[in-house]
Amino acid sequence: MELHQDLKKSSEYPNSDLKPIHYSANSVRSAHSIIRRTSYLETLIHLLKACVCSGTFAMGDAMKNAGLVFGPIGIATLGSICIYNNHMLVRSSIEIRKRLKLSHEPNFPETVELCFEYGPLVLRKWRNFIRHTVKTFIIATQLGFCSVYFVFVASTLQTILDGYGYKYDPRIYISMALLPILLSSLIRSLKLLTPLSLLSNILILSGICMAAYICCIDLPSISERRLIADYSNWPLFLGTTIYAFEGISIVIPLRNEMKDPKQFTSPFGVLNVGLMIVVSLAVCMGFLSYLKYGDEVKGSFTLNLDQGIFTVVIMSTVALGILLTYPIQFHVAVDLIWWDLVATRGPFTHMTRYEMLLRMVVVLITYIMAVVVPQLNLFISLIGAMCSTTLALVLPALCDISLRSCPVEDSRSRPSSTLILRYTMDAISLILAVVACLTGTFYSSKNIIEVFWLGKNLEQ
Repeated sequence: MELHQDLKKSSEYPNSDLKPIHYSANSVRSAHSIIRRTSYLETLIHLLKACVCSGTFAMGDAMKNAGLVFGPIGIATLGSICIYNNHMLVRSSIEIRKRLKLSHEPNFPETVELCFEYGPLVLRKWRNFIRHTVKTFIIATQLGFCSVYFVFVASTLQTILDGYGYKYDPRIYISMALLPILLSSLIRSLKLLTPLSLLSNILILSGICMAAYICCIDLPSISERRLIADYSNWPLFLGTTIYAFEGISIVIPLRNEMKDPKQFTSPFGVLNVGLMIVVSLAVCMGFLSYLKYGDEVKGSFTLNLDQGIFTVVIMSTVALGILLTYPIQFHVAVDLIWWDLVATRGPFTHMTRYEMLLRMVVVLITYIMAVVVPQLNLFISLIGAMCSTTLALVLPALCDISLRSCPVEDSRSRPSSTLILRYTMDAISLILAVVACLTGTFYSSKNIIEVFWLGKNLEQ
């Protein structure tokens, strides 16, 4: 049952259309849960864990569709736009809390809903729809990623063991990952997840360093590679790169659980430092892997590595790191589901017991999806094309525009050049979102049709 707080009508909120602020499931969470606050370093570890993942190993494929010159420039530009949108989302969350004097930190869905509710009239009628849409998109993308992690770990194990003559059903490999994933997913606090995130970061960064070392051996001349790829391939580059940077769902939860939230968005705060590391890794790995393998580079360039002990070590290290990525991505979705459930059906007598049960059920759902749905990655790509671009590019821009169009916004207090720059960045974000969504949906649908109706076998 929703709790309500009366909004005092004052000169600050002159519109009669404004309705009482409703407390969301996030306010119920603040009232019923004990949040263990994280430090700067712990938050940075979680952010890197959420963003440095399998997408980093796909940067060679992205670079192939852009070229050695246009690729790094494009990755840096898109990375900067994603950083800007992360800042806009956090800034909107801070601003809407201050304006409405909320007693709790709004989460992602609540931030978007309140920005729509107290923004321009044209957006207010969409507030209920947008709240449910944001929740659905976050849950779909995060649990989709989790299901793909099952498949990634299983396919890596299969590749390694096939080289030694052991051939088993892929579902056996997926089942082997179930127990460790299930146990790690029972950890309810981001602070307690820090050791797993740290270990995962160490493993994945070690795998990246070892793979980069191999790429640097006998590098061909730059003249043998395209400096600027054909423009018809740029949409593929755009989609791969944006999805590699898609970690916006974790941004507000990370900030809200910090001991000092101001350290999150300061010039040398968690957000800037963490995402600059992510962008730098993407540029380096994309450049080296494309320079090394050229047009033969695969969706994950670890698949290009020659068979051998060193390759087995790299693939095993990365697979274990990806497996430990599951809990942080899972936490975002299950936390949202749980506190919505408590707000509508609770509070329950045994809160911890029911939450643990929910976590186990949701893990089993992602496991069943990985086992039952063939070519699951194709369907997740389709979901990502629609959901990820909306979450990462569309909603932060609309929140920013909404707040600056809000009746209490005094545009005269801001320099016109700043407003023009922000409007320009918001417009660029929306245009990129449309292009990425349309092209990503087209190519994902095309691949699904080719596999399930035409019987083609697409390489990863």
